[in-house]
Amino acid sequence: MTDPIQGPIFISIDEILLLHRLAIEDSRGDAPLRDRGLLESALAMPKQKFGEEYLHENIPAMAAAYAYHLCRNHPFEDGNRRIALAASI
Repeated sequence: MTDPIQGPIFISIDEILLLHRLAIEDSRGDAPLRDRGLLESALAMPKQKFGEEYLHENIPAMAAAYAYHLCRNHPFEDGNRRIALAASI
């Protein structure tokens, strides 16, 4: 989502933890957070800028960055691909 004045609205750690908990509960699993630092790193990637320009130039590219980095960093014991898809949507 984009705020026309402030720019993109990014996913918070609390929001991603809630999405993960809901996804795991839906599949009757139990998957704790494996590494908070890896989660924070994955969520920071779409926010990265060089100068005043975002490295990911539009919302679809930012969504793809969420998906890629959440899958790659593997911050949860289980449900990493599910949460990557949910975050990108």
